[in-house]
Amino acid sequence: MKLLSTTRFPLSPALAPAIACAITAAGLMPGAAFAQEKPAATNEAPLTLSTNQPGPPSASVNRLDSLSGFRGLKFGTAIGDVKDLTVVDDRGIIKTYSKKDDTLVVGPIKLEGIVYYFLEGKFYGVSLFTNNTPDSIKLLDYATIAFGNYIKPDKDVEDYFWEGKVSNARYSGKRDSGHAEVFIGDNSLLRKAEEAEIKGLINAGKDL
Repeated sequence: MKLLSTTRFPLSPALAPAIACAITAAGLMPGAAFAQEKPAATNEAPLTLSTNQPGPPSASVNRLDSLSGFRGLKFGTAIGDVKDLTVVDDRGIIKTYSKKDDTLVVGPIKLEGIVYYFLEGKFYGVSLFTNNTPDSIKLLDYATIAFGNYIKPDKDVEDYFWEGKVSNARYSGKRDSGHAEVFIGDNSLLRKAEEAEIKGLINAGKDL
C-alpha cells in the first residue's frame, strides 16, 4: 500500500446518491472534541475532469463535528479493545495499523487500504486510500458530499481541508500516480500526536 502524507477529483452528480449512501454505510459516527486554525474556507467549486459540474452540495463542518469515530470504532478507544490489528508502522508512541478482513469498499469506491492511527494506545484517526484516478475522484466526492465546502490553499495542489471544532478531514491526491487519501481525525488527539512528533524531532536533533 502506497501511503500518502497523512498530515494531510470532483463532484459527479450521478454518483451523489450512491456516495451519500456510502457515507452512512461507512459508519461515520456522531460524537464530540477542539479546533485548529486554518485559512478561511472558500466557496471554490471542486476541480473536475468534466465540464458543467455543480459546486459542492449543501453540507457543512457541522457534519464533521458530529463525528466521533469510524465504522463503530470511537476516537479515544484503547488499542486493547480493538481486535485483529496488524502493525503497519511503529514510531514509538505513534503507531498505525490495518484491520484483518476490513471491507475495502465504500459505496462505489474501491479502496487500496484503510489505516488506523493510535497515539499512546488510543485511536485518533483513520485514512482511506485509493490507487487509481477514477476511485480517487470518487473519494473526493465522498468527502465533499459528507463535509461540504472545503479549504484549498493551493489551486495547483490536490490538497483539500475541512476543519471543525471537534474533528477534521483532509484529502490529498497525486495527479501523476492517481493515488489519493482521505484522513479523518479527532482534533484533540491529533494535536497531541503532532506535539509528540515535534518533541521527538527535537530530541533526535539533540543527539546529532
